[in-house]
Amino acid sequence: MPPRALIAAALLVAAMMPADARDLSVMLRSPGLLAPWQSVFISPFSQATSIPVAPGVWSGGIAALTQQKAPDVSWDLVMVNAEELAAGCASGLFEKLDWTQIGGREHYLPIAVSDCGVGALLDDTVLAWDRDKYPGSPTWGDFWDVTKFPGKRGLRKGARGNLEIALMADGVAPADVYKVLSTPEGVDRAFRKLDQLRPFLVWWNTPEEASHILASGDVLMTSAPSAAIIATGRATH
Repeated sequence: MPPRALIAAALLVAAMMPADARDLSVMLRSPGLLAPWQSVFISPFSQATSIPVAPGVWSGGIAALTQQKAPDVSWDLVMVNAEELAAGCASGLFEKLDWTQIGGREHYLPIAVSDCGVGALLDDTVLAWDRDKYPGSPTWGDFWDVTKFPGKRGLRKGARGNLEIALMADGVAPADVYKVLSTPEGVDRAFRKLDQLRPFLVWWNTPEEASHILASGDVLMTSAPSAAIIATGRATH
C-alpha cells in the first residue's frame, strides 16, 4: 500500500485584493498541474466571474510563505502540503475559511478540511525502479537490500511518507503502520531503519526531481509520485 498525502489549498492572510487591482494569483506545486488546473478550474472560474487568474508554481517551504507579508502579498491561493498547512495556520499566515461560503464543512471528506485549507488533490507515492536494470518487481524490503540489489536509492527529503515506507520495509503490515507510528517506539524504529540507507540515499524535493534521478540513472529505485514516473516510462509498484 503506497503512502498517500492530501495536498490542500490555502488563502494567504491579507492576500485577497479587489478584482480590478490585479489578477488573482494561484500558486501550484508542480508545472505538470498547470495545464489540467487551467482546463478544469481556472478557465471555468474566470468565465463565470470575469476575474482574471495568474497561475504559477512554487517548490514549497514555510520560509517562502513567510516572505509573503502584508501589505505586499503577491500570492492569493496557495497549494501546500499537510505540514505547511498546519504550521501556516497556527502562525497566522493563512486566512481562516468561511465554510458557509463554500458549501459547508460537511460537504467535504473529513481528511480534506482544516480551519485554513481544503483538500485540492490526493497525492500517492509509489516505489519506482529502472526496469532496464532490474526486470523484476521489487518490494520496499528490496529497496533496503543494497547488497543484493546494489545502487543508490531515492527518497523525498523530509519525514513525510518515509517513516511509513521504512516500517513497511521493516516488516510492518500496511494496515498496522499508523498504529506502530503512534508510539514513540514505532517512530524510533522507523528512523533506525532509515539510518541503514543513509549512505545510499539521493534526496528529491519535487516530482520532477524524483523522475529525473531515476531517468538519469542516478538511482536504481526511488519513491515518487506515480504521475511523475508514469510519464518517464519506468516501472512503478
